[in-house]
Amino acid sequence: MRTLQIAVDESFDDLRASTGAFALAGYASTPERWENFKEHWQVGCDKYLEGKPFKMSDLGSRPIDEREKIVEYFYNIIVEYAEFSFTFTIDQALHKEVFTDTRVLYWENIYYFLFYNTLFELLRDKDFTKGASLQFFFDAGWESKIGDESVLDFMAKMPPQVTSRLVSKPEFMTDGQFSPIQAADMKAWFSRKRYKEIFQGGEETPRLRTIREHLQMLPGRHKAFTRDELIAFRDSLVKSNLLQPKQAG
Repeated sequence: MRTLQIAVDESFDDLRASTGAFALAGYASTPERWENFKEHWQVGCDKYLEGKPFKMSDLGSRPIDEREKIVEYFYNIIVEYAEFSFTFTIDQALHKEVFTDTRVLYWENIYYFLFYNTLFELLRDKDFTKGASLQFFFDAGWESKIGDESVLDFMAKMPPQVTSRLVSKPEFMTDGQFSPIQAADMKAWFSRKRYKEIFQGGEETPRLRTIREHLQMLPGRHKAFTRDELIAFRDSLVKSNLLQPKQAG
């Protein structure tokens, strides 16, 4: 059985704001392809970023033409070495609204909600990950957002036939330790911008739109949660005793 290593990162708006989007996204490839990716990616970091890790947010201060040139350079590396992509996006205010009236163990935490659904969807996938063992690498910042206890909770909730596909418990690494997470950063940023463009009136430059569209040419799983889906998900948790309604008073 072959192994796919899955790099995951997030992009989100101010969680205190009344509107905004949260995207969890990334790429999967084999260990061998990621090794080749790392070598070429580092060349780009040395050439354009003074050896620092790639982060979309760090490019904001650069002139637009320079920023777009850098993004285009790195996305060419992604499409050469990644096998498939994925995106899970949610309206931050909508998530808060749907889960506010419930007593939750982890579900009101938007990080955990997307962490759970990303693992669940990709482990159940029968198209892009068929016949493969999966190894997940989340950006290290997630460890403090959801905690090791919630990871173990996820493992306990999943059927053995699902978790048996995991090479190991999901790992948390910095983008310096596992550079494909830097590619996931780009994917998450574009996914959030695309969500806002469609649902919240955001905009992007024509050249960045072209790059995003090229990135979407990779096969993958992409999901934006609707209100009805969130409510149905919440209700299924209540029925399965994974989530308890708050008691009056």
